[in-house]
Amino acid sequence: MVSNVREDGKPIGSLGHGEIQFHSDLSYMPHPGTFSLLYAVEIPAQGGATSWCNNNAAYDGLDAAMKARLAGLRATHLHFRPEQNPEPAVDHPIVCTHPETGRKTLFVSPNFAKNVVGMTKDESETLLETLFAHQTRDEYIWTHEWRVGDLVLWDNRATMHRREPFPDAQRRILKRTQIFSETRPVA
Repeated sequence: MVSNVREDGKPIGSLGHGEIQFHSDLSYMPHPGTFSLLYAVEIPAQGGATSWCNNNAAYDGLDAAMKARLAGLRATHLHFRPEQNPEPAVDHPIVCTHPETGRKTLFVSPNFAKNVVGMTKDESETLLETLFAHQTRDEYIWTHEWRVGDLVLWDNRATMHRREPFPDAQRRILKRTQIFSETRPVA
């Protein structure tokens, strides 16, 4: 359950009402979420929209020099709550090949990709910020304004998503389901 609602003083779900940066679900795990579904039960009168980034199109939009630079690079993915991270920390290819479509896709996000393996902190930050700015260009983004009864399914291997904040006094309840595969992201 994704919700800001409390019953008897306890949250009935997770993630509250604030903004959630772009991410691919559970990319900090060895086997990230494959598909995610959200079903809108209650929605706030304002805010709370979800946006998705098409990481296939973002990869396609890179110039040849950047594609060559990214080949073989890996990024370490970490949750902002250290207790959520497996030991050892997980890294995945920055450019993955989708197992069903064969398309190349970027597999980094501002929320969880923290550094590029083998690069200095400055080099890593510069490269990741360049990729994040590219991925989040308007032409790669689709935003959904929720209505009660909406059901959205997405492929975490080819997208990342974010949530806009909404007023905490307004209720938002979405049911969430995730589907996992034993396939790890591969270059």
